[in-house]
Amino acid sequence: MHSMIQTQDTTKKKPNTITLYNTTKCGVDVMDQMVREYTVRVQVAPAVCH
Repeated sequence: MHSMIQTQDTTKKKPNTITLYNTTKCGVDVMDQMVREYTVRVQVAPAVCH
């Protein structure tokens, strides 16, 4: 597949795939935070037996 791993020119030398993932994952993080914050509790009424 890929014969050579490309890295950023920074001190940490992260692979480009990791850098791309980290820059594009913020939507997922925001969604996870919202789901944790705004959970919906559903109450089910008990069945009435006749």
